[in-house]
Amino acid sequence: MPDALRLATLAVAAVALFGTATTGHAQEPIRIGVLQPMTGPATKNGTENFTAMQIARDMINERGGISGRKVDFLLADIPTPTAAISETERLTTKDGVKITLGSGVSLLAVPVSQAAERHGVFHWETAGAADIITKRGFKYTFQVGPAAYRYGQAAVDLTLGELAKRLGKSPADLRIALLWENRAFGKSVGDSIRADAKEKNITLVYDEGYDQTATDMTPIVQKLKDVAPDILIAGVAELAWKKAASGEIAPDQAAPIVRSIGLPSFISAFVESTRLRNRALALALQCGRPVHDCFYAACAEATSATLVSTDETFLQALKAEGVAIRSVPLARIHELATA
Repeated sequence: MPDALRLATLAVAAVALFGTATTGHAQEPIRIGVLQPMTGPATKNGTENFTAMQIARDMINERGGISGRKVDFLLADIPTPTAAISETERLTTKDGVKITLGSGVSLLAVPVSQAAERHGVFHWETAGAADIITKRGFKYTFQVGPAAYRYGQAAVDLTLGELAKRLGKSPADLRIALLWENRAFGKSVGDSIRADAKEKNITLVYDEGYDQTATDMTPIVQKLKDVAPDILIAGVAELAWKKAASGEIAPDQAAPIVRSIGLPSFISAFVESTRLRNRALALALQCGRPVHDCFYAACAEATSATLVSTDETFLQALKAEGVAIRSVPLARIHELATA
């Protein structure tokens, strides 16, 4: 079962079980408020999360629900933090919802959980990963996915365990730069990397946050040139793809950036990593899709595996470009069992 569907099933079942203990008549449906960014900049996160939640709900209901009660969703669109607060308030005060699921990204999860807590409403956070979500002493907020600090620890472990060896340097001699996005999730990851590096006696030669809406990164690029790091810990693949797609840089300028990305050794165990990076960038430019999506497609292509995704527009883009990959939308995953 894909991770998104597994987590959604766990979340829906958990909050539904909570609902059997807190609401009345046996045959009444268990009503759960779902808060996702169905529009706005985080639409992809919201629609994919909601697709997985719907599948989980349908699976539970097809098996008789929870203690004989079906699960119903009340969906609210939260494209902004302001909408997140107002929609949580509406679901809890006007619709009488006692259980909420959400919220697509950390930026929205923070206000949703705060509003839910204020009304004594159980909130199960399925995607937001910022550490602050569960660090405020809230009684009714729970987080099903990995917290952001784990991403930071993984980055440091990869740097010291694999990249140092490839560069032929000891960890103590590495010049490591850290570039983090200055919102809830990015800040949490940056804080974790900084703390983990300090604990392991690693000095960061550069440590700075940036705004994801910034259009001019020249000052940061110049600072990075000045410190001349061996390794830059940052999400640079998407930036390289965007600039190549917009014509700001040539594809052959983006390629070495993407090739420099460190990948875990378990990936190179079945796909040669340089080939994977090159193919992911090529697919991203060909299909107009983010590099991180195309890493999955490149893996599936290289191993003749089936690509399963909640993002049907991504699968359609691959098909439209003639990419020879068998793909199945998550909503039709049952087709794999009969193939």
